[in-house]
Amino acid sequence: MSNMSPTAVIAGEWVLLSMAIILVAARLFVRLQMNKDRIHWADAWLLIATCSALGLLICDTLAYQAGAMFNFVDPGVRMLKIRFAVNYFFDTGMYFPKFSIIAFYYALVPPTQPGMRIALYILTGITVSGCLVAFFDATLWCGADIESNWSTEPGACSAFNSTTMMRVHWGFNFTTEVLNVIFPFPLIRDLKLPRRREKIGLAVILGLGVITIAVSIGRFINMETSGNGAFSNYLWATSELCVSIMLVALTALRPLLRKMAHMLNSSINSSDYKSGYRSTDPRSRTTRSKVTHNQGSGAYWRSTSRTQNHGVLEDDNGSEVQLNELASGKVMKTEEIRISIEMYPTDDSREFPPGPRKPMGIETSVMA
Repeated sequence: MSNMSPTAVIAGEWVLLSMAIILVAARLFVRLQMNKDRIHWADAWLLIATCSALGLLICDTLAYQAGAMFNFVDPGVRMLKIRFAVNYFFDTGMYFPKFSIIAFYYALVPPTQPGMRIALYILTGITVSGCLVAFFDATLWCGADIESNWSTEPGACSAFNSTTMMRVHWGFNFTTEVLNVIFPFPLIRDLKLPRRREKIGLAVILGLGVITIAVSIGRFINMETSGNGAFSNYLWATSELCVSIMLVALTALRPLLRKMAHMLNSSINSSDYKSGYRSTDPRSRTTRSKVTHNQGSGAYWRSTSRTQNHGVLEDDNGSEVQLNELASGKVMKTEEIRISIEMYPTDDSREFPPGPRKPMGIETSVMA
């Protein structure tokens, strides 16, 4: 990575940020359009994290335009101020994706599990403490003389160049990242799902944070071997922040992915139908409301407003019930209501005379 040109590094950083923005926008689309919901705290924290990543990229782009990405000896006052701002955008910004996933945990953990609630409060306290340490260290590492951070005097204190501060911040960041990843697994273990593969899939989704952990370890090794002011740190830092944002955004995109898969299957089925092939798989049949009428026995209605697919309720647009509803202790079931109306003649002739007929009765059966 150290052999990359500044242009390649900046291009790579903007590609990563663009991917993060696309996934965050997709998450908001699911929340606002598909689920007809509002912005939650988890979404708000993720938006703040995206703004932090944008601020970090702007600082790196300014360094690139000034030709100072390689210059760590005498970059000038303007460049030193930009690097001072990087401490806030990166070191503090790394905690905003964590706050987003913690906000989701608060909606996920039911009040009936006080032990998990206490663990969540402890996790919140540790994460907030790490964020405050990063903020105040970046501000007061050189004491009250904050201007020392962009002083050109030889030997002037600089938080950006401090290896000790880097290690302290990385230690808090790594610890909170690991705790955020392992926290939900006791919940997944106790969650009752119809199929084992659904529990495995959920564990994979919530365990995607191991990718951020791997990137964080790579950044730390690079900084220990190359120094805190190494050129390759630009891409490592942006990768860690953007990957963290992307993985948190992915945890809410399952309804969109299911809808896209449904549209793809519908397109394939339509193509098969036009070519003369009809699927015999009963799962491909529609479950929308049907009305049939038989002359001899009156009318029959089958009404299904929702279908149940492997334990997850879905509606016609392919959205799914949120995971926290599954864990909140609510009972969800699918009902099928059948109503049959029999007609009887108005006299003992056992024939149906002209005119209105009287209903003999309504028979209703409910199957859950």
